[in-house]
Amino acid sequence: DPATAPELRIFNGNDEWQLAWVLRVRGINADKPDIIRYFINAKNGEIILKYKDLKSYPDVIGQGTGYYSGTGTSTRFKMERFTN
Repeated sequence: DPATAPELRIFNGNDEWQLAWVLRVRGINADKPDIIRYFINAKNGEIILKYKDLKSYPDVIGQGTGYYSGTGTSTRFKMERFTN
């Protein structure tokens, strides 16, 4: 899913409703693709919330023979925890 144009939405954080721009920014971090989703206050431009929005990234692609499926290509995904 590519980066998207900003959308104006109503955001509820800490029981406070705010008008916010929501956008996804694609980039490269340590030679790997990265996607960050931002929620930005529409009044003052402050970042309300941001988080990594990359769903998966193929770590290794290789070929081999599986016990049940036979010969083919395999992809392994590595999950990483992100903290703000």
